[in-house]
Amino acid sequence: MPLMRDAVIYVEDLVSAATIKIDEDQDGDFSDETALAASDYELIPRSAPYGSEPRPYTAIELTTWGTKGCFVPGARVEVTGVHGWPSVPAAIKRACIQLTAILRLDSPRAQRQVTDLGQVVEMSPQGAGIVRDLIREGYRRVVI
Repeated sequence: MPLMRDAVIYVEDLVSAATIKIDEDQDGDFSDETALAASDYELIPRSAPYGSEPRPYTAIELTTWGTKGCFVPGARVEVTGVHGWPSVPAAIKRACIQLTAILRLDSPRAQRQVTDLGQVVEMSPQGAGIVRDLIREGYRRVVI
């Protein structure tokens, strides 16, 4: 369930919304609810799909000119649409290439320790640094 704050709900990794419904009678059934019109809400941040690196939307805000003033406190919200990322970020592509290059080496740089069965026990410092840099850049939820 998305987090709510008055006229804003916070969602994770939304590319586009097909329908948004509020369970106003709080019966847990969205089939009897009316979907919001496109003019009732805006996807936030507005700049998410633009720029050199498109990002997903993280919130849905009700507009002041729409038919709803705020989300009903305690009511569930159903968001149907495309979730994920609009495209694979360039930083993720670069990191995959670098990690693959490290793992293909048959040297201590590929991993610190390998068991008798060939399982990696610990990631190399170079690989850990690449992943740490991605997390710092805000790619915590990107799945490769």
